[in-house]
Amino acid sequence: DEARVVRFIYEQYAAGEIVRDITERLQAQGISFHGKPFLLNTVYHILRLEKYTGICRYGGTVYTDIFPAIIPRPLYDKVQENIFCAKSSSAGCAIPICRARQEHRATEQSCTITNV
Repeated sequence: DEARVVRFIYEQYAAGEIVRDITERLQAQGISFHGKPFLLNTVYHILRLEKYTGICRYGGTVYTDIFPAIIPRPLYDKVQENIFCAKSSSAGCAIPICRARQEHRATEQSCTITNV
């Protein structure tokens, strides 16, 4: 189920998992994207799509009734902060999610998607 995979990607990234590890996990489980193995760019693209919150922006207009909300807005916002932090990591980002991301890496948590 595509929605379950999208939620998994968002939840793992918000918890501090890096995209490479998420991609490897999806590939190891044989989960594909349109019949092809997940690639790093595919996961990054999914993480940036606001439509998964149920919001579509087009021509300066915001639509809230086109796509179903697959993830809650706070999760999307947390992921966007994490993406920003990852880009700023060489500067020593002080956003709390960045610290959580570092702690998550240190514990090397592992999980799998079930019922996909």
